[in-house]
Amino acid sequence: MIEKLATAAIGIAATVSLVAANGPAAANPHKWKPSVESRYGGNELRWPWSSDEPETEAAPATLQPTERLLLDSSEDTLQNDIAYPTVGDARVTATILTLEAGQRGKVLQHETPMFAYVLEGEITLNYGRNGWKAFKAGESMLQPMGRPFRTINSGDGTAKVLLVSMGATGAARAQVVAE
Repeated sequence: MIEKLATAAIGIAATVSLVAANGPAAANPHKWKPSVESRYGGNELRWPWSSDEPETEAAPATLQPTERLLLDSSEDTLQNDIAYPTVGDARVTATILTLEAGQRGKVLQHETPMFAYVLEGEITLNYGRNGWKAFKAGESMLQPMGRPFRTINSGDGTAKVLLVSMGATGAARAQVVAE
């Protein structure tokens, strides 16, 4: 489940980052073409999502996948406008942060836009004089750039957070400000 969510978020973030940095034509930078070799064994020309794919016992073709919007914002958690790095080629990086109960991270400062989605548990972000923000499993946020903060596991169990950085080659994702 976590891997599927991470893969989906990476794809979404990559498209958003490319489009924001380079315009709508960037959404398909590789000019994807249909495969001549079908994943079902033949050599007929078909797209991976062809309507004549065989049904599976687990999910008939009549069922439609569901989609849940995680975040749609032009501002970060502290209500600053989102800005993208202007150096280097667009680069998206995804990681999963794991904090045990009561564990605190280092004081960091992001240098690129950072999308975060709480997969498990609860976290609190301490922004110093800018206040505290709490998030639980299923909630998402855009971390502010250039603002120091500390992530704290404020729950009773392990907390896992999917982090997707929408940056550029040569731009640091985050810098440690204090231990």
